Amino acid sequence: MAAKISSYLIWWTAYVPVLAVAALVLTWGRELSPSIVALTAVLLAAAVLAAVHHAEVVAMIWLPGPRLLGLGATQMVLLALTVVVGTLTVVPGRATVLQGGVHRALLAAFLFLAASP
Repeated sequence: MAAKISSYLIWWTAYVPVLAVAALVLTWGRELSPSIVALTAVLLAAAVLAAVHHAEVVAMIWLPGPRLLGLGATQMVLLALTVVVGTLTVVPGRATVLQGGVHRALLAAFLFLAASP
């Protein structure tokens, strides 16, 4: 019984991305109720988790030794600050294209430095 349940739990990583793409195609460019938007967002988030699951499985098979699959608390705060500042200045149109490029370059540099050992 437990093996049967665990085999069903593994299959969610195959079904959820297909459901998420179908939901995205059906809802793209339409006026939707908040509940449909929330359902589509949950499906897309689950599809991302399925992709991460597959990446972790491949990493466990191919990469020897311990892996650090995440950022520390300080790095997360700096990443959030960079994203928020970039979004608050670029999205409303208060920044020029050059300033937006600088924000993206800073974010890319932060991600590069955070990922390096």
